[in-house]
Amino acid sequence: MRKISYKGDVCIIKSQSNLFYLTGYDTADAIIALVGGKAYYFTDARYFEEVDYLKTDFVIESVEKYGAFLRESGFRSAAIEKSMPAYDYEELKNAGITDFSYIDEEMTSLRMIKSAEEIEVMQKAQDVSDRAFLEILPKIHEGMTERELAGQLEGLLFACGGDALAFTSIVAFGENTSKPHAHRTEKKLGKGMPVTMDFGAKYAGYCSDMTRTVFFGEPSNEIKKTYMMVKEAQSMAIAGVHPGMTGRECDEIARGYFRRNGVDKYFLHSLGHSLGIDIHESPNFSPRCESVIRTGMTLSVEPGLYFDKKFGIRIEDVIYFAETGVRNLTKSAKDMIIL
Repeated sequence: MRKISYKGDVCIIKSQSNLFYLTGYDTADAIIALVGGKAYYFTDARYFEEVDYLKTDFVIESVEKYGAFLRESGFRSAAIEKSMPAYDYEELKNAGITDFSYIDEEMTSLRMIKSAEEIEVMQKAQDVSDRAFLEILPKIHEGMTERELAGQLEGLLFACGGDALAFTSIVAFGENTSKPHAHRTEKKLGKGMPVTMDFGAKYAGYCSDMTRTVFFGEPSNEIKKTYMMVKEAQSMAIAGVHPGMTGRECDEIARGYFRRNGVDKYFLHSLGHSLGIDIHESPNFSPRCESVIRTGMTLSVEPGLYFDKKFGIRIEDVIYFAETGVRNLTKSAKDMIIL
């Protein structure tokens, strides 16, 4: 198991994402307790057979013994997650623990640097999304609704090998594409409309994420010009980012390009976010992020321009900061696609 530094007599891990990170087993019905050099995994009988492989790193115990474990160990201090539910926190207090610290910063620091094995899995997750994108294009037709396209796209994410959705897909037509986080509606697809699809699969516990904007019929010259600006901003960002830069400096590559072209006020979000087990992790490519980008990090690069009640364009890839340079995990073409 990965080494974790914490303050206190015991460290309690309960969040589903951190449980998976430490064990490779995905469940919300477990508790990890770290005491010195010993690790305990508390769960119920439904999972005993599946988690049997953890015995090399953990002492597996019934969750029914957790309360007695806390009371009889004489703990007075504990490192916990900020997300711990109130009833779990009260259970610790009732067991005599009075001094608390947080483990979140340590877990975030560990999870932001991806191992070679994690990147291999994330590449497979991204391959699922790339395949789904290729397969959805021939299915896009006039008169279909945003809901219909979203349903078919999400079905393909499973058919192409995904285990789950990384998040609820965004599918928007026409003027709805001006909303960065548009909710799918019954809007029907017509000629000349942009189609934005933001989606991702989970594979073996890790997320992929990508966005493509395509066009159903010939778009206007204004839309074409905007598409090329967004594509150029993304190309500049992917080529320009490197370890040692801050998230703010990375964001500024695309934002500065938009500023020089007089459209920066239409860039309504940050350039990108880290991802892994969760779709949003740390750090970010953001005007407010002073964290330094390091080798081993994985982030999205997703510039966009959004014109209220008219249209929006977003293109998103996921990149990995490898020892040998920036590696793009996303393979789908970014040339303008007119269906």
